[in-house]
Amino acid sequence: MKSFTYQNRRKKDYFEGWYTRLVDIENNINIAVIFALTKNELDPHAFIQVYDGVELTNKYFRFDIREFSFSNEVLIGDNSLSPSNLKLDVDNYKIDVVFEKQIPIKKYLGFDSAMSYLKLFPLVCFQEVNIIDGKYKGSIQIKDVIDKSIGNIYMEKTYGYKFPKKWIWIQGNHFNSNLKLSFSVGYIPLLGKYRKGFFAVLNSEGKEYRFGSFNLSRIKINKKTDEKVEIIIRKGRYKLLIEATTKNPIILVGPVDGGEMILEVFESINSNVVVKLYKKSKLICSGTDNLAGFEYMY
Repeated sequence: MKSFTYQNRRKKDYFEGWYTRLVDIENNINIAVIFALTKNELDPHAFIQVYDGVELTNKYFRFDIREFSFSNEVLIGDNSLSPSNLKLDVDNYKIDVVFEKQIPIKKYLGFDSAMSYLKLFPLVCFQEVNIIDGKYKGSIQIKDVIDKSIGNIYMEKTYGYKFPKKWIWIQGNHFNSNLKLSFSVGYIPLLGKYRKGFFAVLNSEGKEYRFGSFNLSRIKINKKTDEKVEIIIRKGRYKLLIEATTKNPIILVGPVDGGEMILEVFESINSNVVVKLYKKSKLICSGTDNLAGFEYMY
């Protein structure tokens, strides 16, 4: 999986991270795990963040940067992540699961990337969708409770030297219909100005719809409240409506300039997201997800 591979774009003042969600509704598991490193010149290190959407906590585990390596998998200390498994043993969290039935996104305009050809541009931050949906099975231990868990996975990664000036990120693969969504929009410096770039990948019953700056899609963002936003995306005869409402966001840690990990990022993995896709005036598909990922940093 090319999009999973360690990109390693810069020798210093750079970050790269892999984000994986594990959700097992029956066993009340809703976890996001981030494997990452920063090559910030003043504070280089590797780290793992564990965001527990049930306990509403995020824990940041710091490692010496020499404990990071990549071959066909990400290794941080004794913890590992690959496109086929996750092994984690930090504090009260012990996870040993394998991934099955992974659904990657499809090649678009010749590129295996959510950003299509824009991944070749000199941007400050890049994002890839590795697995838009899939299954996992194995053992998850939280504190003293051990579950033989079977659930859904989502995996993506980001890399560069800082997060955008402002952004919105939405992810969902627990819709009440057979939908999967990954969406991101951000303001980033390009050619001396801050410009808005975005992509949306919508998978409905196995059919993929792609929208983004790379195919002349148009986007409108309507802020409804401090917790709620409406996004309207148009491309030709298609219109994609996304309405997202955050719930119980907590603080994760993200990179500022130079990959320094001091940015407070407010993320919820319990958000409500409603999606509707139209072709002209005909509704093609729709769904609601009450366990969606949502960062409203706009």
